[in-house]
Amino acid sequence: MNAVIPQSRILNLGDGRPSIEVLEAGDGEPLLFLHGAGGIAAWEGILPLLSEKYHVHAPLLPGFGRSDGLDYIEDQFDLFFHGFDVIEALGLERPYVVGESLGGWMAAEMAALRPKEIGRLALA
Repeated sequence: MNAVIPQSRILNLGDGRPSIEVLEAGDGEPLLFLHGAGGIAAWEGILPLLSEKYHVHAPLLPGFGRSDGLDYIEDQFDLFFHGFDVIEALGLERPYVVGESLGGWMAAEMAALRPKEIGRLALA
């Protein structure tokens, strides 16, 4: 396996909205990776493997990394809809969504709320 080095960028979700750090790598179908409560400490584990087949978008949730906007999250529904804001800002249509721990809960709720906007779902 070749060492995969992701690109990091700041994604602005719109005027008066949060800015989110997104790690990206790979080519292929879009895959949104939603991390757990521990964040993404490094581009390791499953992320390099997924980026061999998919274009992985790994946004850091508000309060993690260089992402801001924690004050926009008042309840779990704000968190779920934040996920859709990220999908829209990235320009993704029906991405595969992989959620780990907290991100898995978020991904499952997103799929339940708007199933037609999620391609496939994997929970870990």
